[in-house]
Amino acid sequence: MAGSRLQVVGWRARRLVDVVNPLVWLAAGLTLVEVLFYFGLLAPLHRHEAALLDDALRHRQSKTDREHEKPAPHLLATDMTTFYKTLPRTTDASRMLRQLHEIADEAGAWIDQADYRPFRDNDSKLVLYEITLPAKGTYPELRQFLARAIRELPGLAVEGVAFHRQRVDEAELDAQIKLTLFMSTPGM
Repeated sequence: MAGSRLQVVGWRARRLVDVVNPLVWLAAGLTLVEVLFYFGLLAPLHRHEAALLDDALRHRQSKTDREHEKPAPHLLATDMTTFYKTLPRTTDASRMLRQLHEIADEAGAWIDQADYRPFRDNDSKLVLYEITLPAKGTYPELRQFLARAIRELPGLAVEGVAFHRQRVDEAELDAQIKLTLFMSTPGM
């Protein structure tokens, strides 16, 4: 009896395969693949995304809480003293400017004349040298000059660079380079 039931089920399955359009089988197979894809890949990704959003929200809240806290004044003073110690001294200004010219020469950039203007920042204990350099060279030479200058001269910041080329086919550029050299006064 069990064998005949199995035969009946087998016959009905073959009949179903013969009767149903192959496109329906394809649609059923694709639906099964979609369900497996969702539960195997997308659902875990949605859970991970929700966890990341929760972490970001907690981080934002803790950051907002920290922003309202004021650091202790003695910590600020220590941090500023450490910062000032990393900067070159005003007594080293001529050496630093000479080194700037040497870096330009080694990079192949040509500096004709430079304008240096020191001034004291009243809000801090800094002396700033505003440096304007009209320079000439190829783009790689000027780029190498600026990269080395920033790397080798602590306290040097690039304020702006403007390039000009006389003709399109010329490799040499004229550049106006504006730098600021931050220095601390002796005794800091």
